Amino acid sequence: MNETFQLATHYMATRDFEQAIMHFSTIEKVYPDHVETLINLGTCYLESGIPFQAKAYYLKALALIPNEIQVLFNLGVLSVKEGCARDAIEFYLAILNIHPTHHATHHNLGALYFSLKKSDAALYHLQMACKIKPDDASARQMIAMLSNPMEVLAPSTPYLRTLFDNYADHYDAHLKSLDYVVPQTLLQTVLGYVGKTAHLQAALDVGAGTGLCGELFRPFVQQLIGVDLSLQMLKIAEQKYIYDELHEADFLEYLKDKNAIFDLIISGDVFVYCGDLMQSIMLTTKALKPNGLLVFNVEVNREDNVIATTSGRFKHHERYIEELLAVCSLVCIERHKTTLRLQDGVPVAGLVYLCLRIYVD
Repeated sequence: MNETFQLATHYMATRDFEQAIMHFSTIEKVYPDHVETLINLGTCYLESGIPFQAKAYYLKALALIPNEIQVLFNLGVLSVKEGCARDAIEFYLAILNIHPTHHATHHNLGALYFSLKKSDAALYHLQMACKIKPDDASARQMIAMLSNPMEVLAPSTPYLRTLFDNYADHYDAHLKSLDYVVPQTLLQTVLGYVGKTAHLQAALDVGAGTGLCGELFRPFVQQLIGVDLSLQMLKIAEQKYIYDELHEADFLEYLKDKNAIFDLIISGDVFVYCGDLMQSIMLTTKALKPNGLLVFNVEVNREDNVIATTSGRFKHHERYIEELLAVCSLVCIERHKTTLRLQDGVPVAGLVYLCLRIYVD
């Protein structure tokens, strides 16, 4: 067994999970209770994007070693991805019974309670995470959103990077379950202006994510560039062979040295994470060629200019958007109301804008 196990772990270390699974499975047939083999099979299936198989092997291992923290933690992560919040909470709490100061568990449990809108429980675990690891930027961001949501107008880059890195492998499937239509709506809006036979020279997809907007716009642009701060999201986008270039960066940093080079900038569900939009709209405008187009969406509120929500997103007043467009020399060609997605079964109201950069000497 030793030789086969060493070979399997070698394949696992080099991320050849197909070969690793084959060799670990050979061991499992002879030694069905070999814990390390079961755990490694779970990890290989998890890394291969086959969560139901991963969970099955982790549960087999857990039956043999009920207090194994890494197994409990991975089961918690998998349960969240499956939408089984109750199971995830049980796995995470089991870890804290064994190791009360386990940072990653407090962080994940706080984030889970945050998403479930259980503010008191979320605050407790997020504060514990920060006490154990004071530089936990994403936990601090969530605490700020829970404590003073109206004052948080710019989520930190580390918070958003962590959020979307953890979301990447089930992002597309989750949005599909929410009847998410932002990419399709943005494309229809642009084609309604330029025509269905248009072929734009250069386009930038900010917050490209896994490429949901990019794959729809690809047939209509000669060069398509994507930028996103989440490496894990970009890895999925790369596998779709949509983009000519992909850049891992905060889109505001990426745009700082870009001047009049894009015919179209696509911003699908990006401004909803920005709060104060002045810099976002100014930099995207600067990067457009004269008569270049910016298409984007926002979530709507009818009270103040900007309202922060406990989901980490922001809602904007259309008056506020139109004031910014005027300041930034953008003409609104089209603005229409739409339903962006479902949130807890309730339609989320949004606005889609198509804007033209005015040439000013």
